[in-house]
Amino acid sequence: MKKGFMIIGKGTGSHLMRSLALYRKILSFGLLGMVILLGGCAMTDTSRDYHAGRDYRETRRTKAVSAEKERMQSPSRQPQQAETVASDNENTDAIAYQQAKSLNTLQAFAEFLHAHPSSPSRREALEATSLLIQEQNGTYESYRKFVAEYEDGLEYVPPQHRLALTGPEGIRVHDIIRLLKQGIKDTVIAAKIRTRNALYKDFDFEEIATLKKTGITDALIEAMLDSTTRAKRAHEEFQKKKEMEDLLAEIQRTQKKLDAMKAAQEQQQQQPQAADSGPSLGDTVKNCAA
Repeated sequence: MKKGFMIIGKGTGSHLMRSLALYRKILSFGLLGMVILLGGCAMTDTSRDYHAGRDYRETRRTKAVSAEKERMQSPSRQPQQAETVASDNENTDAIAYQQAKSLNTLQAFAEFLHAHPSSPSRREALEATSLLIQEQNGTYESYRKFVAEYEDGLEYVPPQHRLALTGPEGIRVHDIIRLLKQGIKDTVIAAKIRTRNALYKDFDFEEIATLKKTGITDALIEAMLDSTTRAKRAHEEFQKKKEMEDLLAEIQRTQKKLDAMKAAQEQQQQQPQAADSGPSLGDTVKNCAA
């Protein structure tokens, strides 16, 4: 009896008085009254648990939706979105190149190269353009305009015009020959070549002999070779710098992914867990008394 009194009457103040009153009611009702009374309290607790569980499920569902929105908008999703955009661009480039190829005209390839300057099919388009110029009895002037428009198209120019078109715009090999004919000293031209640090070519001996036949001096050939060496070195340094920047960017993207995964894991661990077991007899009596 005292033990039951201690269990039911555990509490202070008004809770103690309510528990004492409830205990007296239970004794007056007997065993049947106790079963009915506890059953009613259990139903009350069940209703409370049901509503609490429903609220908890709604809260978890809302948090799950919010978490999914944050995940979709998080930096970790950006690389995937960028990959999707890149894939779409490649498909668009491929379709555009096939259309230009089917038309097989200078205008079609020019429009493709203008609209897709970084396309993987750029080299094929340049080669096709050079072949079309050749089929139309392309002159030196036609190829000069071609190289002036597409610097990377020089390798597709026929050999009889390629050497003369070697070098940067305004100071190509044919420009050097023209300047010499105008009476400008080779030392002055060589100095201008070195200031440009432009890419010419690592001429072989046969090409050097051809250059000398056109009147280009050893000083000018040496200046073009020096300029080519410096241009290649600068290009290699730029490529190394770009590769390093790309590597750092990849490391940052990976770190953001790891941070997002860690934050999601911590958020999941902080979410309250649903109770697996129901209320005890003492809790039921307390809730009913309250």
